[in-house]
Amino acid sequence: MFKWAGGKASILQTIAQHLPAGKRLIEPFVGGGSVFMNFDYPAYLCGDINNDLITTYRVIQSSPDELIEALIDLFATKNTADGYQAARQRFNTGKDDLVLVERAAHFMFINRHGYNGLIRYNLSGGINTSYGKYKAPYLPAKEIKACHAVAARCEFTHQSFQSSIDCAGPGDVIFCDPPYEPLEGKKGFTTYAPGGFSFEDQQTLMYHLAAAHLRGAAIVITNSQAPNIVDLYAKHRMTIHDLEAPRSLSCKGDTRQNVSDLIATL
Repeated sequence: MFKWAGGKASILQTIAQHLPAGKRLIEPFVGGGSVFMNFDYPAYLCGDINNDLITTYRVIQSSPDELIEALIDLFATKNTADGYQAARQRFNTGKDDLVLVERAAHFMFINRHGYNGLIRYNLSGGINTSYGKYKAPYLPAKEIKACHAVAARCEFTHQSFQSSIDCAGPGDVIFCDPPYEPLEGKKGFTTYAPGGFSFEDQQTLMYHLAAAHLRGAAIVITNSQAPNIVDLYAKHRMTIHDLEAPRSLSCKGDTRQNVSDLIATL
C-alpha cells in the first residue's frame, strides 16, 4: 500500500516462522503496514512517530472510499514535475486548511510519486522528497480497501516506540521493525524522525522490550547484523536467527546487494 523504506512484504514467510499467536499484535514502528495486514490477530496496536502516516491510516479506517476518490483525482492531474511540486507544496503549507481526507490523499500521492518512495522531512517539518518521474505510479485502491477491512480491529496511535511497547502485557505479541543499526562503513537510513535513530535509541528500545517480556509479552525484532546489535541482543538472551533480505546498501543500481540481517525472539 505504501512504498516504505525497510518494508517487510518480501520476507513475510520468514517472519511467519517466528511470530507466535496472541491476543494482540503491537507494532511500535508500523511503517508501511505489511505485517499487521498479513497476520491474523484479534486486535492490533499500530504505533508510529510519523503523524502523517498515522493520520492516513485513520482516514483509511474511517473514509476509504473518499480517500480513493481524492487519490484518483490527484493521480490523474498531478503526475508531472510541476504537478508534483504543487501537490507537495499544498501538503506542506496546508496543514490548517486541508481536511483529513485531502491531507491523507496528498501524503499517499507524494509517497507513490516521490523518488524511491522515500518520505523525507526537512528541518521545518515539510516533506522534501524529489519527484520520481514515474510514468504510471500504482494507485493502491485494492490495498486501501483491504486495510480498511482489517482496521476495524486496529488502534492507530501517533506516539513514541516507548509508549507503544509500554502498553504491552500478557498475551501480547510485539513485532518490532526499528530503523536498522548501520553496518560498519555504511550510513544506513535512520532519519525517520528528527534526530535520527542512534545506538543509544537501540539500547532504550531493548530495555523497554525486555520489560514488556517480563510483563508477559512475546518479542520479535528485526535488525541488521551489526556487531553491537548482535551483542546487545545476546546480552538480553534473545534467540537470534539469520534473515536473508533483499535490502539495498546503495542508491546505485549496480552496487545493490542482498545482505544477511537478523530476526530475534524473546
